[in-house]
This record gives sequence, structure tokens and C-alpha cells, in this order.
Amino acid sequence: MIRVRINTSIYPTEDPGRVMAALKKMFVFSDAQVQQERKTEVVSLKIDVSIRYEVEVTRVVIETNDRLCLEKLQGLFRDEYIQECARSVLYSSRTRVEGNATKVSFKLHKQAAYIGVVHFSELHESPLGPINVDIITDDFEEFVNWFAPRETMAKGTKPDACKD
Repeated sequence: MIRVRINTSIYPTEDPGRVMAALKKMFVFSDAQVQQERKTEVVSLKIDVSIRYEVEVTRVVIETNDRLCLEKLQGLFRDEYIQECARSVLYSSRTRVEGNATKVSFKLHKQAAYIGVVHFSELHESPLGPINVDIITDDFEEFVNWFAPRETMAKGTKPDACKD
């Protein structure tokens, strides 16, 4: 069993088409799986002083029980030689839920996603907000080994970007 929930906010200054393009570069989904809702969010800016304001946003939510929606992201981990980095993010974010199930949560930088690059993001790192990914699985080890398999350092391959 697997449940995948991907969500992000589209702010008034963003082009909804570009946000959807960013999501499609990272994930496999149909338009029928996309839910949109309008809501008010409190946004905090920290430049020289902290400013808080409310803004109307469109929240995009994609939910599925099919791990195939993660295949593009899985391929990007491999193409960018960041499987070990991804494994580290998955292991550090896991929590137990619903009996034996495990939940992993991570954030992707929305602007990097638009150009087809994986960049794990902190909450306030992206000025336009992150793409939030929540995955619940019954078999965490099997999922991690499928989603971000260990890299084999064959001659001529790039080193892992996350190693110290």
C-alpha cells in the first residue's frame, strides 16, 4: 500500500501554467487527479524585518495510491546522481503512522522544478513556497530501495553530492 499526496500553493504573482509545468516535470499525473481550492494563507517575509500578510492563493493537491506518479522524480534522482541524498532525506523525515505504516515528507524547490532540477527545499527557502510531498507506505525499506536505490560507484560515474 502506498499513498502519495503532492501539494503546492499558486500565489497571485505566479503563472498557474508554469506551476503546473513544474509539477509535470517532477511527477506523473492526469488532470483528473488535480484538485484546486482557494484559500487565504498568512505569508511571512524575513528580509530586514519580519512582515506578515494574508493573501488569496490557489492550492493544488494531487493524491494517488499509485507509486508510478513518482517515476519522473525517481529518474531525476538517478540522472542527477543524487540517490544517496534522496535516501538521506527519506530516512531523516520518516515517522510511524497508522500501525506499521511509515510516512515520509519532503519539500522541493518550485522554481528548480520548473527547469526540471531536483532541489530539496526548506520551508522558507523558496520565496514562492515549496512543493510538498507526503508519502505513506506499508513497506518503507522496499519503497526506498525502489524510489532511491543505492548508487553503485562504477568507474566514470559522478560522486554523490550529499556525501561529506
